[in-house]
This record gives sequence, C-alpha cells and structure tokens, in this order.
Amino acid sequence: MSLSTGGRVLLAAVLLGAACAPDTHVLDERRNDPATSTSGKGAASGPDPGPTSHSPPGTGPPGPPPGPPEWLRFTLSLAADCVRVQAEATAPVTAEVRFQAAGQIDLRPLGGGASVFDQAFRLSLPAGAEADAVVAIAAAVPLDGASSTPARFRVPAPPSLPLVITELLPNPAGAETGQEYVELRNLGAVPAVLDGLAIEDEGGRDPLPAGTLAPGTSALVVGAGYVAGASGDLPPRAGTPLLRVAGRIGRDGLRQQGEAVRLIAADGSVISSYGGYVDTTRPAWSGRSIQRVPDPAACDHPQAWSMAPLDPTPGW
Repeated sequence: MSLSTGGRVLLAAVLLGAACAPDTHVLDERRNDPATSTSGKGAASGPDPGPTSHSPPGTGPPGPPPGPPEWLRFTLSLAADCVRVQAEATAPVTAEVRFQAAGQIDLRPLGGGASVFDQAFRLSLPAGAEADAVVAIAAAVPLDGASSTPARFRVPAPPSLPLVITELLPNPAGAETGQEYVELRNLGAVPAVLDGLAIEDEGGRDPLPAGTLAPGTSALVVGAGYVAGASGDLPPRAGTPLLRVAGRIGRDGLRQQGEAVRLIAADGSVISSYGGYVDTTRPAWSGRSIQRVPDPAACDHPQAWSMAPLDPTPGW
C-alpha cells in the first residue's frame, strides 16, 4: 500500500490478525530518502540548476530548508504476550507509541534524544481485540512526518501458564548437544501442569514429559543423553526436575549462532520465548549461559537477556 502525503511517499505493509508467535512480523514501513523527496509547499517546479559555470563553488541557489523529522522505519512484531516496537527517525526526537483498541488507548514512551528506538510492551488493552499502533513525536504539533502510518494487529492474549524460559546453555563445556539445557521457571502461585507442552527451536519441536512444576521452582529441559555435572559443566541444583526429550533439543540441539527457542502450549500458542539474540560461538561462552535479566517476567527482547557470558545457574 502506498500513501502520498504532502509530496512525500510512505511505503507500508500491514498484516491483519497476525499470530502471536515470537517476532511475528506485523508491519515494516520505510519512507523514501528525505534527500530525494520534495515538499509539496514551496517545492521547485523543476530540478535545481545548481551553480552556473561562472559561479564560484558553493555559491549556487540555496537548497530547500530542512523539514521536520520523519519516520524512516517502523516495525511491529509480537512475542508471546508482548508487542515489540522498532522505529527510526531522520533526527533525534522524543517519541511515543500509541496503541488503540476497543475505544481504549495505551500510550507508551519510547525515549528521548535518540533517532533509533527499540522497546517491548505488555499491553493493557483487551486480548484478541483488533488494534492500531502509531509511532509519533511526543507533544508534536501537527506536522508532516510527525507520525507514522498505523500498524494493525490483534492484541496478544496472556500465556496459558505462568512458565518462563529463564536460561539457556547452547555451548556447554562438555559434549555438544548432549549437555545443553533450557531452564523453565514457574512464576505462578500454583503448580503448573506440563502435559501437552513442547519445546521448539527453528528446526524442530519436542514434547515435554507429563508432570507438574511447583510454584517458584525451575526445571531443565535436556536431551536424552544429558548427564548432570559431566565434563566440567555445573550440575543442576539438587532436586531440580529434568524434563528429558527424545534425542536432542529441537532439530539438532541448540544452535550457537543464535536461534529462537519457544515453549509451546497444547493449543499451539507461545507461552514463553527467547528470540535468539546472542551468538555463543566464541571461546568465552564455553560452559557459560544466556540468562534472562533482571526480571524473569520481562518481555522477550534483547534488553531482557545477558549479552555477555555468565556462570550457569541451572535450577537456581
């Protein structure tokens, strides 16, 4: 879809009713390079003639004055019950994103004094409602370029269980794939039933064994060949349940280059996810883990995960 506003052209792609899978793409807007676009008010009728052959360099007719900041990019994606907003403006601004659904508005600040923004939010709007999101310059007077085109999506529903992926070990000190694990934690106040759940990476899905996970405790999803404490890897905390899957985790174990990992409910919805933000191939990552910090209930977003290797804490 293309939209013409004041001589500028906006390019937008909108998907309706996107599924609530991690990083599900909803909208990606890129505006034409402002240097090549023209303003409808005061624009020249033809190309700038530039300096004449008799004019000293730099003394030609002045170019048009710079216009207000514009949005070069606006992408919206869904990860479990969170909405991630990424935006880029042509100049530093103070920005906000306005979510609206069913007559309600959820206004969130993106930040100030920057031109690139990346935040994730858990919305207060009705789950399942069709919503619009607009990125705007905060407190801006009505100016061309002050707001992006809307992104339409459905408000994700809360997870069916309060289970969260809190730690991953894709590069163990011991045997590759065999000693890998994904840690799950029950943030709820009652036992979480594991029947019907599955762990999934980009290439495969493994059903978890039936059972329950007590409130406030953690369990490790491991492959069939996992040996607690083998080959220099820290053993899990005493009493930590091991949820063994057949073979390796996912298609062929956890990929070190960065791979999304999801906890899937019986109905196929995403309970929790890790977006695959970290490359753990460097030697410093051997035997070190990726951990969700500082709040285990935080949205799945790059800022929610350790980008530096940390000592593993399986089950702790």
